[in-house]
Amino acid sequence: MTDLQNLGFTNKSIFFKIAVQGRYDGILRFGDSLYPYNKEVIEIGCKQYGNVANYDGPLMYIPTKDLLHIENTSKSKLIKIAVQGSSDGILRFGASLYPYNRDVIEIVLGGWTNTQSAGRRQHRSASNNNTNYALAEVQTPQLLSANRPAVFLVELFHDGTIQVRIEGQDYPFLLFNDAKKTPFNYMAFTKWNDDVVYFYDCPVNTNVTICYEGGKMQVN
Repeated sequence: MTDLQNLGFTNKSIFFKIAVQGRYDGILRFGDSLYPYNKEVIEIGCKQYGNVANYDGPLMYIPTKDLLHIENTSKSKLIKIAVQGSSDGILRFGASLYPYNRDVIEIVLGGWTNTQSAGRRQHRSASNNNTNYALAEVQTPQLLSANRPAVFLVELFHDGTIQVRIEGQDYPFLLFNDAKKTPFNYMAFTKWNDDVVYFYDCPVNTNVTICYEGGKMQVN
């Protein structure tokens, strides 16, 4: 990083610009060592969603059929997302591109000034009035950070069970059931008061082990 000539600086962060040309799987790694063998690195291979509309604003719903990285099991679908912001990472999904007069599932991460998370069913009328039905609420103090992305695995089971866990953790911190089994056809991101940046369509299996054997780098 010290050799880069075009870095941007804020009072809390460093930023730089890159470009990727290709059909898919542009992957960036960074760490604290020139030769990060037997060390942890951060791997970024996601799409970024930064122009986030307000909670009651018009949201851009993304067709999930266009996602490249959904892991399907015999019982569920699994996606990885990351959220960077001081509070209120909010994911919605449902059956329709324009889900007015329909139900969606809303997952709130680090809401209520970064103290709680929730799963709920939301009905939004044609006049854009919403009604939220709580399905689960849990205490999650300091779950999010404005300085680094928090990475989550969201698993949607065919029986309506939905669970969210932090990447690297074995057990979910948020677990609830959607009795209506809302389809995962379209998803959107929104925010409350504070700005939030989302990373989505992240490769699910990114537990990469890097070792050095026989003079060659091996990625397992």
